[in-house]
This record gives sequence, structure tokens and C-alpha cells, in this order.
Amino acid sequence: MAKIRYEDFADRSKDAFFPFVKSNPQNRSQDFELPSSVILDAAMHIPGSTGYYSLTTMTSLGDRLVFEVRSSDGGTAMGEWVMSQPNLSCVDLLTASQQHAGMLLLSTREAAKLLNELPAGTYTFEESSAIFAPATYHFVPYVDELTTSNGVISVQPDEDIILRGHNGVFLECVDGEIRVHAVGDPRGRRAVCEGTFTPETFIREVVFQHADTTINCQPDNGNVEIRVVSDSGESSLRMRQSGNEISFHLIAPKS
Repeated sequence: MAKIRYEDFADRSKDAFFPFVKSNPQNRSQDFELPSSVILDAAMHIPGSTGYYSLTTMTSLGDRLVFEVRSSDGGTAMGEWVMSQPNLSCVDLLTASQQHAGMLLLSTREAAKLLNELPAGTYTFEESSAIFAPATYHFVPYVDELTTSNGVISVQPDEDIILRGHNGVFLECVDGEIRVHAVGDPRGRRAVCEGTFTPETFIREVVFQHADTTINCQPDNGNVEIRVVSDSGESSLRMRQSGNEISFHLIAPKS
């Protein structure tokens, strides 16, 4: 069955250079143009960068290709493809501080072909010909300032912020939001009191046993209630508490 060709769509697509905007990256000396079949896709997110991205340089080192990506506001990241790993098509981009900044997707066959044919050296591209398409940008929000009871702390884009909860405060990350749960923790009170804290004790179960009969009583709504009830008119049952002990006494009637 013959396939239907949409000529109008084909005409509009023939000049597309994705993942670049206008053309294939061209060397500043105009003696080299990066084939469109080498870089197939990209996803870039240099920390702290909010501008557009472009391919700045590509270096051929004989057994590897090294790519440098730069954002319009000064952020840079680099990644390399090694011929000894022909099945690895993703090039991880890292900043100078080794932060992840995205990836480039290569055609391993075309990259190997280019590496075999290209003389060793660094090729610097004209920015106007090497701008990536906006669909490849992934802007990552970051915190640049923290306000605490001790003042304001400035944070650089390449610095990590570590948040920790103490003494019954637990942190949870849900859908990009940080939730703070203040649930309390007796261990926190122990830490503050430096070992002098005496935890409270609670009655969790009361067991009555007589001969072969055993009755377990669980707390009702968190409380254990013990009441003395005597149906005998000749004697009475009394309950006393001494420290952590509860004692029951059968009191005979007075003669």
C-alpha cells in the first residue's frame, strides 16, 4: 500500500535543524559544519541559568569528542563521548563543580564516523548558528537566599542546601514542595535535657486472671479506667496506688 505524502508539511520541515534553531553549527573559520545527524536531541538545565543555550565548542581528541555548552547568562557545562563506548549515546553534561546540567543525545554511528574523519583540534562555533531550540531548555528553580532567626544566608547556584529536621520535625518532599511536619518526638526532649529526661509511663493493658480465666482489658479512647464495684453488703473492695503499683484490698465489715 502506497504511503500518502503531505508535500506542504515536507516543504515546511526540510529546513528544520532540530535540536538547533536556524542551521547546523558552523565553525567560525567557516571551514567546518557539524552534520545534523550527529546531535539528535538535547535536554539542558545548567543550575541558575535562565537564558538560551548554544553549542560553544567541540574538541576532537582522537578517541573522544568533547562538547561545551554555554548559556547566554554565562553558565557553562561540558560532556564527552568516548569511542570505546560505542553503545553509549547519551553524553552527560557537567558544570565545573560537577553538577549535572543535562545531556546530549548522539547518533553513535555518526559520531564515530565524524571522529575518524575529523582532524584533532578544537572547533569553535558561531553562536548564531549553534543556538539550541527552546524545547531543549529545562529551567530548574533554585533558592538563592535563606532567611533565618540569625539573619540572611546567601546561596550560590553551585552550592547545595541541606535541610534537616530535629526534635520531632520531619521534612517531606511532595510534587516539588517541601512539607514540614512537627509531630513531636520524646527523643528530642531527651537530647535537650542531656539524659536527665524521665519519660512518662502509660498503662497499655490490664490483665485480670483468676484460676483458668484470663481477661485482657485494652485502653478505651486512650484511657484505662479502673473502678471498684462491690455488690456484697458484707464486705467492700478498695483500691490504692503506691508509686507505680496498684493494689486491691477486700475490707471485711466491722463487727
